[in-house]
Amino acid sequence: MLPRATFRFTHIHGIRWQDVADQPAFGDLWIFIQPFMQDAAFLAAHNASFDRGVLYACCDLYGIARPPQPFLCTVQLACKTWNLRPTKLPNVCEYLGIELEHHQALSDAEACARVALQLTSPKQLARIGVEPIKRQRLHGLRDRPPDASGT
Repeated sequence: MLPRATFRFTHIHGIRWQDVADQPAFGDLWIFIQPFMQDAAFLAAHNASFDRGVLYACCDLYGIARPPQPFLCTVQLACKTWNLRPTKLPNVCEYLGIELEHHQALSDAEACARVALQLTSPKQLARIGVEPIKRQRLHGLRDRPPDASGT
């Protein structure tokens, strides 16, 4: 099953139908995505309710079990921890001195991970019911699954 040809948010992220029409579907990519998530204590996202909804909808569409981990919302935690307003990812990154190419998927993901690492003290994790974890270097973010041609 391929994505719908209707794109409503091209003006935000720049992704067009032509960019994804020949790419593998989520269901085909899950085997590459899931190993990065399987041992995670939580999943971090900036505006986690949106990302959780998209991830769950994709899993449901392809009959894939939803990841069991709780979501850590870096918007909510940045607001509570640093009293930042506005809490958009560029604002939080500027506050923390984190480099960001906003609305570029890899840059957004790396920046969100770096924000999450700043926010994940044992005390803060306990507030959301997550066991403290060892901080690990960001790795594997630039690894990409093979494209549709198998290369």
